[in-house]
Amino acid sequence: MKLRPYAQIVTIEPEQKLVVLYDGKCRFCTQSAKKLAQRFGPTRIRSENFQEDNALSRYPSVTYDAAMTAMHVVAPDGKVYVGAAAIARVVRSLRVIGVIGYLYYLPIIKQLADIAYRLIAKNRYRLFGKQEECDPGGTCHLH
Repeated sequence: MKLRPYAQIVTIEPEQKLVVLYDGKCRFCTQSAKKLAQRFGPTRIRSENFQEDNALSRYPSVTYDAAMTAMHVVAPDGKVYVGAAAIARVVRSLRVIGVIGYLYYLPIIKQLADIAYRLIAKNRYRLFGKQEECDPGGTCHLH
């Protein structure tokens, strides 16, 4: 009796790092994303500029309009954190001081953090400026 070869089942492991979706046209957002990358390294956090072509196509639950209003963090389990909750999620992933990230969920702190985040996010271009937009040839446009 001849044995038939069986199909090997291959499972694709989900990404085991946080994905931070940031506004690449915002100076503050871009600088913060760079600092996160330096602090955590590429094995724990990946920062993605949602302004780049097709960047949001990998995250169908995050729309462009939603990303324009707040930072989004996608956890390895697929859960999406938005705004101040996204910051708290990133802080929670830190070793020793990660416990501080849980303080966000205390009633008064959560409301104050959400209000402060919304104010800063809404006014980020006015407060921190926009990145200059340059074409591939290196010529920047004045707006």
